[in-house]
Parts: sequence; C-alpha cells; structure tokens
Amino acid sequence: MKTNLQRAISARGTTQVALAKALGVTKTLICHLCHGRRRSYRLRPLLATLLNADESWLFPPRKKLRIVPQSVRLPLKTESPTPARGSGSDSFGSRPEGTAPEKVAP
Repeated sequence: MKTNLQRAISARGTTQVALAKALGVTKTLICHLCHGRRRSYRLRPLLATLLNADESWLFPPRKKLRIVPQSVRLPLKTESPTPARGSGSDSFGSRPEGTAPEKVAP
C-alpha cells in the first residue's frame, strides 16, 4: 500500500533520487521517510513545498500502539521438548535399543 508521500512523488513525476539530490540528503533517507521508518521534522516542510502538498497530508499521524494489561494477556504456547540424542528417534544411524553395533569381520 502506497503512502501519501509516495503518491505525491509519483503524481509530480519525480523520483526519490531526484528529491534526495534536491534536498541534499541520501536516497536511503527518502526511502525510509516514504515507508514510515524515519521521521525527519526538518525535511517535512521542505518536502511539502517541493511536492506542492500539505504537510499534514504527506505525513499523517501514526497510530498509537495499544498496551494490553498484563492480566489480559494470553499465555504463550510452550514448545515440546526435543528428543534426547541417541534416543533412536532419528532415522540416520539409529539402531534398536539394547543392541550392540555390528562387528565387521577382517
């Protein structure tokens, strides 16, 4: 799903690389801004001006995470224990319990 910043960039017919050069920042930073991984309050008004878009539309507020009280949390599933080594549960090199390895005649 495209963010509003990505929509504005494509609507203006420009690229993230061109924006990065115009702002004097790396293309990685612009990419992170587009995907919501970074927040640069210094660049927001500049991007809004360059893209001729409203800053609040380009960068809508993030949704707050809901904190679930400890008493409401569900217990985690416990993993089943792994079989001990040499228990015969694997098919490679296993032999029935209580039997000795085969002796090879010289």
